[in-house]
Amino acid sequence: MTETSVVIRSFNEADTIERVLDAVEAQAYRDFEVVLVDSGSTDGTLDVAAPRVDTVVEIDPRDFTFGYSLNVGCDAAEGRFLAFLSAHAIPTDEHWLGPMVENLRDDDVAMTYSRQRGVESTKLPEERHFKELFPDERKVQTPPDYFANNASSAIEKSLWEQHQFDEYLTGLEDIEWAKHFMDRGYVVVYEPEACIYHIHDESWEQVFTRFEREAIAAREIGVRSPGDAVHEYARLPVDIVGDVLAAVRRGELDGETLRNVLGFRFHQRRGAATGLRAEPELQENRYEFFYGGANEHVVVSEPGVASVEREPLPAVKPNDVLLAVTHVGVSDDDLALYHGESPPVETDTYPVTPGREYVGRVVDAGANVDRVAEGEVVVGEATLHCETCEHCTNGDRGRCPDRQRLGIDVDGSYSHYLVVPSDHVHAVPSSLTHPTATLARPLATVLDGLERVGGLQNGQSRVAVLGGGLLGNLSASLLASEGSDVTVFEDRSTFRDALPSSVHARGAAAGQLTAFDLVLETGGSTASLDAAVGSAAPRVVLLGAPYPDESLTADGGAALDRDVTVATVVDPSPSQYDAALDRLTELRADGLTGQVLPFEEYERAWAAADRELRTVLSVNGR
Repeated sequence: MTETSVVIRSFNEADTIERVLDAVEAQAYRDFEVVLVDSGSTDGTLDVAAPRVDTVVEIDPRDFTFGYSLNVGCDAAEGRFLAFLSAHAIPTDEHWLGPMVENLRDDDVAMTYSRQRGVESTKLPEERHFKELFPDERKVQTPPDYFANNASSAIEKSLWEQHQFDEYLTGLEDIEWAKHFMDRGYVVVYEPEACIYHIHDESWEQVFTRFEREAIAAREIGVRSPGDAVHEYARLPVDIVGDVLAAVRRGELDGETLRNVLGFRFHQRRGAATGLRAEPELQENRYEFFYGGANEHVVVSEPGVASVEREPLPAVKPNDVLLAVTHVGVSDDDLALYHGESPPVETDTYPVTPGREYVGRVVDAGANVDRVAEGEVVVGEATLHCETCEHCTNGDRGRCPDRQRLGIDVDGSYSHYLVVPSDHVHAVPSSLTHPTATLARPLATVLDGLERVGGLQNGQSRVAVLGGGLLGNLSASLLASEGSDVTVFEDRSTFRDALPSSVHARGAAAGQLTAFDLVLETGGSTASLDAAVGSAAPRVVLLGAPYPDESLTADGGAALDRDVTVATVVDPSPSQYDAALDRLTELRADGLTGQVLPFEEYERAWAAADRELRTVLSVNGR
């Protein structure tokens, strides 16, 4: 059995990976294998590395965190000892690995890490920073000296199996791991005989982000506090003076060196101070510091089987927004997904996260987003379109060949966080409560259907609404507010009782649809569909159900031969969402929402949905 596994983490490291592997292969200590964990390199890193290592593990870049990539590598490793190396960290000689392995033979040692030095291109302040962190003298560390660094370190696998690296920290997963074992009596050994060249080729913005995320992690771990931010600013002039004096002694003080000193130290200290003062709601901001983070969502793995699972945060593309979902309206589509009913669900749908009608708060906007801003509250469309095909560009998005139904074809909104294209969300007026705003899509469906049959026309104000559920109730409320004489046909008394007082309510509609100018079918059943199309009304709107071709009976199909305008709406056009949000306030639709239940009680919400017009889940609600 191989004694040691060298786990190398890479992402687009084509410039350095060959030198790293050359240095690893040259080690005097020989009992090791090499495991490469690559996070989606696109620059040829794998072309160079794969033939030269023992194991390659590829992870989706959206899943990357420092802890996750290490854990994946540890899991794939076969050695008793695990040595970690970044793919931009090059061992300086053949004695990098051996001294660290020898340290681990002491049962009291949990972790050992090596010295680090810069290269010729390393900026002077970064080089001095390395020397501060990695001195010439060997150290055996005990609390509260928890420092460690996984750019070059080693641990015993049996300890990793007891406590894995924290996958949700924005950095310092090494210090968290070391602290865990040091607090239990172990020590950490700093070994200067082992040494690497650590290449940091960063912009000033990247320097700021590195120190910010590490400071945030330090707060989470408990090794630093917000009060330390003052110390960061106090250190700034001391660092600058020290760097300048060092440059003078070396005869290197010129304009470029001075700019590097000021740039590095300012962004280092400002980044750390910013991170230390960051708000504790870190879940909303983790994505800024690495590809993924923690996100809980409901997963329906097969009909009748649902659970809450945790996965990395989704990636945010330039046209995307990342939403902290606040509320989700339980819809018929969610229930159909859970029960395995078709349509709209096919057998290859699972596993999937439900949720098509939701409200969220924008916590990040991609670089190309200009429609909404961070902090805005929005509702999202239930179907995502490509926006680039001929149909989308011509305004006929319903025929988009690449459209995806949220909560059916792709994961939906039963999730703490959700990424959607920014052109598929709409700002919620401040006067509207979030639970009520979940009604935007149903009301937009009604508005779209009415528009497709010409709207309300003079002399045509007698309207029949088949079904008194949510769509039926919204239809009746809207039409009654416009002055129409509305009759709702609904067998369930609880739903009839929720109708506006100006609306007539009756039972089943069979044989009673001869005197209406407009019929809206909202129930989704074949009998209701036949009644609507078979009526004498000149205009018929079929709302909210993806009717299969065989739904019409012979009588209903024949009715289509007469002079009648029929419109079917499953997903409304984008413009109707904004109109619906405006009308919801006017309609005083708050009374249509029932219970607002915690996210964890989604099964209870599904059970209540048969008895209420709109049951709502509170996810990140306030």
